[in-house]
Amino acid sequence: MIKTIDIGYAAGIFDGEGTVRLDQKGNIAVVIAMTDLDVLEKIQSAFGIGSITGPVELPSGKSIWRWGLSDYRSTASFLMTIYSLVSLRRQEKIREVLKAWKIKPLPYRSGCGTQAGYYKHRRNGEISCNECKKAAAEYNLKLYHKKKNQCIQD
Repeated sequence: MIKTIDIGYAAGIFDGEGTVRLDQKGNIAVVIAMTDLDVLEKIQSAFGIGSITGPVELPSGKSIWRWGLSDYRSTASFLMTIYSLVSLRRQEKIREVLKAWKIKPLPYRSGCGTQAGYYKHRRNGEISCNECKKAAAEYNLKLYHKKKNQCIQD
């Protein structure tokens, strides 16, 4: 379970160093970029999500590390968890991104609740959630009927 103090810590770091955006496909991405790897490791450890990349060498000679989220469920969950603790400007951006994400067309979603999400769970060695199992079963059934109809026509 995430400690309240860690939520506040992450909210403060995100408020100062983080960014949230919607990519061209309508997926949410959260990134915190900074020179302090230990801070990013603390956030990753506390929440148990995200990945750290880097270092990237800047012209100044400093190294930058990035902690990022792009899985829609983890990203939305993280943003909603820290929402009340970030500045009004960040709250506005979070609302804007979540609103745009919620209205994007479903075929572009590849997270939980989709056939692609089912295989993503499997690749990561996770047990698939019920939403993904159902979506994969529906997809496979449609594919089966499509192939069956092609065989009959041939």
